[in-house]
Amino acid sequence: MPDDDRVPDPDKYGCPNCNGDGCNECRVAGSGLVFNLFVPVLAPRLLSPNGSRGEAHQAVSAAKVALRADTYHAALSAAPQAALPRFQRAVVSFCYRHSFKRPGDGLYRPDDPSNLGGDVLKGPMDALVDLEVLIDDDYEHVALVTLQIERVAELADEGIAIMVREAD
Repeated sequence: MPDDDRVPDPDKYGCPNCNGDGCNECRVAGSGLVFNLFVPVLAPRLLSPNGSRGEAHQAVSAAKVALRADTYHAALSAAPQAALPRFQRAVVSFCYRHSFKRPGDGLYRPDDPSNLGGDVLKGPMDALVDLEVLIDDDYEHVALVTLQIERVAELADEGIAIMVREAD
């Protein structure tokens, strides 16, 4: 996999949540296999809890499918599917990176961190199952899911960083 400075490096930074100082994710995650992926797109505004009001269900569903496909293709551009790691039980960390800029492109750049939720994470999580990185996204196979929201200076740095690690 190519190095990408937009994806947290667990060897350099430790846990993406606490930098190794100790948090619930550190206690749940094992010290073994790690898979980093950067999806260089943001979710459409339709997937915002405020953005889907009055929108047709089909448009919201299509937006979820598109984000799932973007994640799937980003993973395959990093490595062939046969080379992707497989996790029996995992900790999945998402870092939603967006700028302060408002270019009017219809992408979701939340003003309030609490507005980013499950509709944004569901597509990428389903893509990890489609790719067989995760067996399933149920409680038996995913011990913990974390979300970090980070503001970046440039539109080119926007996207979703995903880290999958073995769980203990």
